[in-house]
Amino acid sequence: MTSAQKYYVFSLVLMICTAITVVILWKMTNDFTTSTTGFAMIALLVLGGRYFTKQHVVDERDKGIMKKADSFGHSMFWILFVAGSVAYIYTFGLDSTIPSRWLLFIVMIGAWIIVVMRSLSALYLYRKR
Repeated sequence: MTSAQKYYVFSLVLMICTAITVVILWKMTNDFTTSTTGFAMIALLVLGGRYFTKQHVVDERDKGIMKKADSFGHSMFWILFVAGSVAYIYTFGLDSTIPSRWLLFIVMIGAWIIVVMRSLSALYLYRKR
């Protein structure tokens, strides 16, 4: 397993731990806004990137996989963002507004979706080749 693959596994495990932390905080505090502090664990990706990539030599194959994985992660984010927006309009109507306490959660879940989809697609592409 290359160091890039280890980084993507680390990212995926960290995102699972982040989701579990947010759910636990939500159940403990019964407050939707307070539970979003669990998303601070996403900042640990920087530490993982520094640890796993300093010993990694990037070749053309790795660059291609990283580019495709990033593209897939962002594409899935936009697909889910548009689908969520349309679902919200159909559920609550055209005259409704998004509550302000949801906005931070929406931003953080967007970052979470990008990292998870990027990691899953990169691991799939490494296994495929």
